[in-house]
Amino acid sequence: MGIIVEDVERTALSLGFGILFAMIPTLYLAAEDARRVNAKIRHALLSDSKSQLEPGSGGR
Repeated sequence: MGIIVEDVERTALSLGFGILFAMIPTLYLAAEDARRVNAKIRHALLSDSKSQLEPGSGGR
């Protein structure tokens, strides 16, 4: 009975580490996408605030 429990524990541990290592590239790609979107938003906000500061643009 002890051998079966050890095999199950070993299998569960291997499966857990396998899932974890399989998720690392996915998490990396998600972080890259988030950085790219963040940069686009920042660029849009900066260009919008610059256009509001230009004279004759209808800004404040």
